[in-house]
Amino acid sequence: DHAGPGPAHPRAHVLHARTLELLRAVGLQDEVIHRMPPLEQWKHFRYCSTLLGDEFLSVDHFDDPGYANLQQNSPAQGIAHLMQPELETMLQREARRYEEGGLASFLNSFECTQLHTQCPTSHHVVADFIRTDGCASHLQVKARFLISADGAHSRIRSQCRIAVQGEPCLEDFVSIHFHCPGLWQLMGPDRGAMLYFVFNSTQVAVVIAHDMCKGEYVAQVPYFKPIESISDFTEERCCNLIQSIIGASDVPFTIRSIRGWEMHAYVAERFRDGNVFLIGD
Repeated sequence: DHAGPGPAHPRAHVLHARTLELLRAVGLQDEVIHRMPPLEQWKHFRYCSTLLGDEFLSVDHFDDPGYANLQQNSPAQGIAHLMQPELETMLQREARRYEEGGLASFLNSFECTQLHTQCPTSHHVVADFIRTDGCASHLQVKARFLISADGAHSRIRSQCRIAVQGEPCLEDFVSIHFHCPGLWQLMGPDRGAMLYFVFNSTQVAVVIAHDMCKGEYVAQVPYFKPIESISDFTEERCCNLIQSIIGASDVPFTIRSIRGWEMHAYVAERFRDGNVFLIGD
């Protein structure tokens, strides 16, 4: 993992039925269900002027025959909503049990820099790793398989010369993680949602309510190159944006982190090259 220890910026949050089925197989589904927010807080999408302002429309995304069919036919019985850092903490805790038993080892703050050319008849993969935290350290690993989960900008995929298909850079966003523990009480129990689509005269944004009881939200705000760049979004500007999204200037909140990202519609042409496998993000 190229990331080091410490809190991560929340990104993914929806666990589909197949993911829950896999978590069920390793004994983690019940913990996921216990940790996720109550269903009434995230079963809707809401379209509004601000989080505290007028609501234009609400959609219950569980009120669908397809979802009822999913509940009947999947042992997971549906989907879940849990912020990615919490799920990763659970997965790492379980995976380290294999490390304690001598069946695995974990390297945080390492990045794969070179994948050595595979012979068609080879039964192994050799890869070079370096530290990403500034320490001068190099490591070479030889293994039967290499499973790459390094996302759309995968260096492993590039070295395997696997092309991608799709549309590049559909839109640019600044992602603002903010903590606002009092917001849920101000909104009221009838305004819970997974996603809030905010439209007003000063701001367009999508707000992900990762956990309303804990006050964890992420606002996705589009920006437009080359007129704007991610460096324009200082903490002061992001505070003003969040106030516009909430719809009040007297609701206390804290900016936890600010990240820029690009939306692409990419998919790899294939997911295997010899003993190297791509599995996504």
